[in-house]
Amino acid sequence: MLGFFVPCAQGGLMDDGTNTALVQTAKPGPTPTGFELPRAMIWLKLVMVSAGPLIVIALWKKNIIRPGSFERRGSKRDVLGLPAPAWFGCAGVLYLSPMLGAAAAITAARVNPGGVLSMRDQGIMALSAYSVGIGMCVLLAYLISPHVPSAGLKYSWRGILRGIGAILITLPILEGIALVGVVVYTWVTGESPAVLAHPTLREIAAEPRGVWVWGVIFGAVIGAPVVEECVFRLFLQSGLLRATRSHWLSILVTSAAFALVHRMSAEPVPWHTIPVLFALGLAMGIAFERTGRIWVPIVMHIAFNALSIAMVMMLS
Repeated sequence: MLGFFVPCAQGGLMDDGTNTALVQTAKPGPTPTGFELPRAMIWLKLVMVSAGPLIVIALWKKNIIRPGSFERRGSKRDVLGLPAPAWFGCAGVLYLSPMLGAAAAITAARVNPGGVLSMRDQGIMALSAYSVGIGMCVLLAYLISPHVPSAGLKYSWRGILRGIGAILITLPILEGIALVGVVVYTWVTGESPAVLAHPTLREIAAEPRGVWVWGVIFGAVIGAPVVEECVFRLFLQSGLLRATRSHWLSILVTSAAFALVHRMSAEPVPWHTIPVLFALGLAMGIAFERTGRIWVPIVMHIAFNALSIAMVMMLS
């Protein structure tokens, strides 16, 4: 999940859909040695950390993150066309759909989920799992769009630009939170966090030039952001908004679920990264409600993961 290696100056964190069978069956990745950020990147990170509090203050003054701001500024979305159980049902179906794709890959490609998976096996499973997941996203969006035309499904180029702008604003805040997490982790455990916090980053760093690594990258950069943002932001957050009529409560609960899913997977992210994941979820949830376009958090998520992988591949 983090572009620019948010957890510490040594490494990074990335979100690639740890709720699916793809990652649950992946082999533990080796931790590369001699993996260090250039000095210029470390200085950039320090500048970003310094800018984080200023961005939070600006967002507060602009009435973007204050309590009650959604009521004062009005809502960009209307989720009343579907009952809350329908929204939650869509989230559940979509959450499980990549597992069906992974199961199909196990059968068709003769992948042995009980053994150590090669990069080929992981690439095949990523392509299969997330192709099914994206297909289910499209199908569910097609089925519900006539009932909730203003729920946030409309596409526009402006949504893509807003997503890029939103993640650029969010990254300095995440850097600061991650730095605190690293300090706490080091203080509690007496040792520094792992160089690369996420297993998928370790896999890519160990074999960055292989053909099948691009299947894994597809899953992390395209598949997971599309599927997870539809599960958590489009369906779960909308269902909670429909049930509670509270924007902030729906965003907070969805963000907590988003973070905990990555901690409760078969290969969990380190505990000190949970606040970063929660903050990222908050940023994407707020961006979704402020813009009324699901493409905004999707683009934020894509850019976030792409930055991490690009950095790993450049430095490997």
